[in-house]
Amino acid sequence: MPRTFSPGHRPDSPLYPDETVYTTPTKVSEYLQLPLPDPVALAGDSVIASNDIKFPITGADYRRWGYEVGDAIVVYDNANAIGNTYTLTSIASVGASGQVYLIATKAASESFTTANKGYVQHQSAFTNSNERGIKLSHVKNLIRQRQDYIDKVCRHAWRPRLVGEEYLNFTTFKPFRRRYYTDYVGAVFLKRGAIQRILKLGAWQGDYYREMAGARVSFRVDDHTALAGESILLCPGANGVATLTEGSDAQTKWRADFDHKSTAENISALVNKDPAFSKAALPIGNLTVESGSSSSDILNVHEEFLCLANSDTGDGVAEISSMRSTEGGANATIAVTHDTALIFNSTLSQIVSSTISTVTGSPSLLTLVNGGTGYSTANGVATTGGSGSNLTVNIVEGGGDGVIDSVAIGTAGTGYQIGDTITITTNGANATCTVASVTNATTFTLADGTTFAPGHSLAYITSGTTNRIALCSRNTNTFTIVANQLNDFDDYLTIGDKVKQIRFKCDIADEERQKSWWSIEENGMILFNNEYPFFENHSLRCAYIYGERYIEGSIHEACTKLVVMDILMSDDYSVMFPEGSSNIDLNTKHQKLEAEVAKLLVPFQETIIVAGMGG
Repeated sequence: MPRTFSPGHRPDSPLYPDETVYTTPTKVSEYLQLPLPDPVALAGDSVIASNDIKFPITGADYRRWGYEVGDAIVVYDNANAIGNTYTLTSIASVGASGQVYLIATKAASESFTTANKGYVQHQSAFTNSNERGIKLSHVKNLIRQRQDYIDKVCRHAWRPRLVGEEYLNFTTFKPFRRRYYTDYVGAVFLKRGAIQRILKLGAWQGDYYREMAGARVSFRVDDHTALAGESILLCPGANGVATLTEGSDAQTKWRADFDHKSTAENISALVNKDPAFSKAALPIGNLTVESGSSSSDILNVHEEFLCLANSDTGDGVAEISSMRSTEGGANATIAVTHDTALIFNSTLSQIVSSTISTVTGSPSLLTLVNGGTGYSTANGVATTGGSGSNLTVNIVEGGGDGVIDSVAIGTAGTGYQIGDTITITTNGANATCTVASVTNATTFTLADGTTFAPGHSLAYITSGTTNRIALCSRNTNTFTIVANQLNDFDDYLTIGDKVKQIRFKCDIADEERQKSWWSIEENGMILFNNEYPFFENHSLRCAYIYGERYIEGSIHEACTKLVVMDILMSDDYSVMFPEGSSNIDLNTKHQKLEAEVAKLLVPFQETIIVAGMGG
């Protein structure tokens, strides 16, 4: 019996649950009027090392004040009384002296010395020191808890929150009820307003959901016993690939131990980074987020894809959706190690293929066409012709007639195409050969590559039951191999063979008022024109992100005071609130803050009035 149960879809939750948005530790400390930690004396002179500056402090001071990478510090001495502000980039031990280097990026050629009484001042009242009171990590955790509390009591959000699955009823406006100026046949209201993006909008057709907002692929686990070590590769349409591998590591891999349904659910949990399964975030290559606290924030699978594996999709079926709209999502691609155990649904996926016309790479086999005249056995013989450069050959002339009997590759060179005619130019005349095959292919062309995803995408060829996969970029019919992913794709390209691709599929081209559907994001209204469900009850399946893009000042204040209340109940650091000539005791202080928070949140809370029939 499993210890974790899941409905098979992503839980409704903040899109970035670890971010502190409604307030900050700095605002909390300012409200509590907490002083900054005491400055600590430098244990030695600062040191310039390339683009860095190092500040030595004692190990005792390091442990006392809890310095960490990312912390802001001010360093000053008698020669620079105002000081410079730095952000710590790393921390390192000085050596056997018992000192620690605080390392930051230098501003110029500045210097701080013990002779000038140099000091380091931490710029946060809260730190992660184990030798002081409440820790910074605890304050951040309190902020996250209070953000969730505010979202719950207000039934709204001021940060992106994801609704993974929402089913809605649909009723058309009957012809006799349609007004002259109505340009839509029906509308529904999502349960939340302030919609930032509709990720999925599936209209039930009786046998499948017609997807009108996102793009998806669907596959069935046909034989879970054949999935040992299987990999699922995902590319969002940019220069990055995530690899999801079957294995025993419960956090970073999916498992196929029991049955096809459990396998699909485990794949879904890994894609969704399901907290119930303690799944880890999986990076998409070296891609970074388009916006965030840092330009170096890694883009993860759960930030680009959703996965569904529940009773709606069917036992053992997983449906992965891109979080990008329509055409953007349709540029995403997927590939798997073998075609035999995971079977893709051609209705819900776009499976394309085309034959190889040319391949460019390093020659691996030559075919002798003309033995020429006047040659003798030699190695490293120069050549001309073809589309590449630096190819040399080893030739054998065994009959004493000057005619080459066999040719082999000396130095392979680069940039040659299969079928290139090569002339052996040294030691004789008129001998030619052709490039029969290449390895380390760099580019190839297809007979018709227009149905493949533009830009970066996954492509594969099949050898027996094994797929050889690469990340490629496309320019019309020409593909450049950006990176091999599995099984040496670049060594097995042959003219006439098929290159395949599985693209995510959206069933409409775009959204627009005069086309399929459109939405009024403020109140969560979706209006349908040319596309709509065939049925009424639970006929629309939606996933979306909602939340105000601007955080009200009242929300900032309410969250700050809620966190202050939590801190006061555990450790009263604050300056007492003056009230006349007397101070407020802790209990009264807490009650006062509680009343202020309730007043701040009232305008954002929903009031539901249930009216009954009198009798």
